[in-house]
Amino acid sequence: MAEFFLELISEQIPSRFQQFGAETLAKELEKRLSALHPKVKTLISDPRRIGCILDINSEISAKTTLIKGPKLTAPEKAIAGFARKYGVSPKALKQENGAFFFEENLPARSAQEILKEEIPSLLWNFPWPKAMRWGAGSRFAWVRPLHKIVCLLENQLISFSLERDGDHAHSLKSGDVSEDGPFGYQEAFKVTSAQTWENRLRSKGLIPFHKERLEKIKTSLEEISQAKNLTVILNDRLLNEVTGLCEIPTAYLGQIEASHMALPHEVRDDLMEEHQRYFPLSQNGKEAPFFAFVANHPFDDNELVSHGNERVLRARLEDGRHFWTQDQKKPLESRVDDLEKMTFQEGLGSQKNRALRLEKLSEKIAKTLGYDANLQKMAGRAGLLLKADLVTEMVGELPSLQGIIGGYYAEHDKETPKIVEAIKQQYLPRGNSGEVPENPVSISAALADRIDTLVKFFSIGLTPTGSGDPFGLRRVALGIFRILQHNHIKADLGELLALASDGTLPENLEDFLIDRLRVQLRQENIEAGIAEAILNLDNTTSENAKIFKKLDGKIISEIFKRASLLQAAEENISGWPDLLNAYRRASSILQAEIKKGWKQQGRIESNLLTSKEETAFFKELKEARPVILEKLQERDFQKAIEIFAQLYRAVDAFFENVLVNDPDEHIRHNRLMLISNFCNLCNRVADFSKIEKKG
Repeated sequence: MAEFFLELISEQIPSRFQQFGAETLAKELEKRLSALHPKVKTLISDPRRIGCILDINSEISAKTTLIKGPKLTAPEKAIAGFARKYGVSPKALKQENGAFFFEENLPARSAQEILKEEIPSLLWNFPWPKAMRWGAGSRFAWVRPLHKIVCLLENQLISFSLERDGDHAHSLKSGDVSEDGPFGYQEAFKVTSAQTWENRLRSKGLIPFHKERLEKIKTSLEEISQAKNLTVILNDRLLNEVTGLCEIPTAYLGQIEASHMALPHEVRDDLMEEHQRYFPLSQNGKEAPFFAFVANHPFDDNELVSHGNERVLRARLEDGRHFWTQDQKKPLESRVDDLEKMTFQEGLGSQKNRALRLEKLSEKIAKTLGYDANLQKMAGRAGLLLKADLVTEMVGELPSLQGIIGGYYAEHDKETPKIVEAIKQQYLPRGNSGEVPENPVSISAALADRIDTLVKFFSIGLTPTGSGDPFGLRRVALGIFRILQHNHIKADLGELLALASDGTLPENLEDFLIDRLRVQLRQENIEAGIAEAILNLDNTTSENAKIFKKLDGKIISEIFKRASLLQAAEENISGWPDLLNAYRRASSILQAEIKKGWKQQGRIESNLLTSKEETAFFKELKEARPVILEKLQERDFQKAIEIFAQLYRAVDAFFENVLVNDPDEHIRHNRLMLISNFCNLCNRVADFSKIEKKG
């Protein structure tokens, strides 16, 4: 196979697009050059270049293909049209297997020819998430202005231009000249092979491979930290970003003044990581007064570099200390009135309106969840203060700390520890994993925040559409599910939503939440049929059913628990597959009879049970029913399905030995009532009709 080398040099590429660019380039090349059977060897990505090294076949061999046309019995016009399409007469067509065929002879094509055709097209249509045009007179776009294209096949230049349809494309052409050295110090050099290109860059200290550069940064940070008995606190997102910022990464240490260590560590870490791309350090499990950073290339005077970065960070931390001091002069509670100036969402009033709603809703939720009067009062207080830090100077400067800063200020104001924790944890959980609020006040306030958001946004028609979710409402729904599931909360979803409702049902909210439940069950590897079997249960029990009919009775923690147990039942519970088969048979018989006009009415008459098998089935069903319903009421789903599965022998014996459609109309109706009662009991456990048959 032949080695193909492609390098695209531009102005500095945003860190988040470098790996994407290299991976997408490789995928596009594999797709466009599929006839040459490409094999990706190496991805190239650094701050100024993306590229790829592949092995490809040197040519596509000549071949003959048969293109099928009309049948031999087709009208003459159809046959003539097919022949005309390929520039031949109908007589030149081949006849095989009752149809006309055109024999197309495809000549051999060299890889050079294909590359000259495909690479310009690929670059013009490259799917950057964000691309820019520059200069004048061209519509060609790239992530940042593109300067050089190096394209070689077996060390020979593949020559092409990006000019097309009168667009000069900034006169960009392929060549065999690359650049070495860090930005500002680069020199041009001729590329004779991928290996000599790599050797030249490495000789200048450059590592044009993301993963290798990342590992070097990680190792350098760890080594320089360990030299002072420190541990670097690595953040994967920051590590990836720094990797995309540095061409010749060099690690350094700096020191933090003791006065700045009095700031909350979240403030220091945010200022270091988000604003300066610095790494915090720890010593013996505690934050140390040092930080690590990575420069774009080495310097002669290490001490000067460290002092310069210390000075920059000192100014940032001084700002943080100023905000910290100024904010604490005003109690958090007094800031609730200031929220009046801040709009929550157009059509939903101010953040103060929201705070007053959350105060009432948090208290209602705490009461619904069965918490005592003291906890209810604390939940209401937490709800009122939940968003007060949005008008502080600290959150204005560091918005990612909202909630966390509010918790610190609440602590300064001598609020109770549970209220402080509730304010700090209001945005937890942040996704499918991570910490979940556990104290009753935190649970009540976090649920209130999310439930209020969902109900209010849906009430004014601001709902997710397709893949778009500008207000993060899917994430809000996930947060509700995780809090309820993690804490094994038994309150039903319809009742909780009704607490935030004005008595009307926001359009599409129920369907949205049921769909999100369906998605979340699939995320937890629950089969689609099992998920539907649980979600289709009608558990309506409360007065709120008149508002949230589809969600009433939906206890989230029970839904996830039941789904897991039901999925495991086939392997863990003896007789379960046989019971499912019996249900399918019974359900099929009933559906057929209902179509003929049969109606479920009356009760089972014991004097009409003429065989020992139906008598035994009736007896076992009658004895099992109250026990199963009791276990379901006690939420002991595992025990309920274990007892239920024991019916399979009686059901099997019934179907093996008893003719349901007895000639006697009364006996027939009695037997249909018997299997109808069996199916009804099944559907109290789950909607068995949704469970797919395996094998």
